[in-house]
Amino acid sequence: VTKSRDVTEFDFSIDPSPYICEQWWRVAVIPSAEARRGGETVTFRDALEQYTLSNKKIKEIVLKKLCHGWNLEELKKKLIALVRSTGYENSINVTYNRINYKIAARSSSTLSHFANSTL
Repeated sequence: VTKSRDVTEFDFSIDPSPYICEQWWRVAVIPSAEARRGGETVTFRDALEQYTLSNKKIKEIVLKKLCHGWNLEELKKKLIALVRSTGYENSINVTYNRINYKIAARSSSTLSHFANSTL
């Protein structure tokens, strides 16, 4: 029986925040599958209006921060090449982990509080 497992020989992280603009410049609305099938276009204003006018007791709108214009695949290749230049020959895995990139706004109803509680 042969088993394999990953062993982390080194681990490092890079904080790209100094290279990312602090202000947003674009908001995109991802329409639901139903809206896409119907060819409907939803603006950010429409999405906020639908959320605020909805009488549903449990509702949520989520904003996600994304970095556009970064060629992450090319960056991965460059990082691997940099590590290889040291003579390292083992397997290399590069991952990009996002932290604190989501903001969720939920209804203030008691039912919503209960549904989203972590008890």
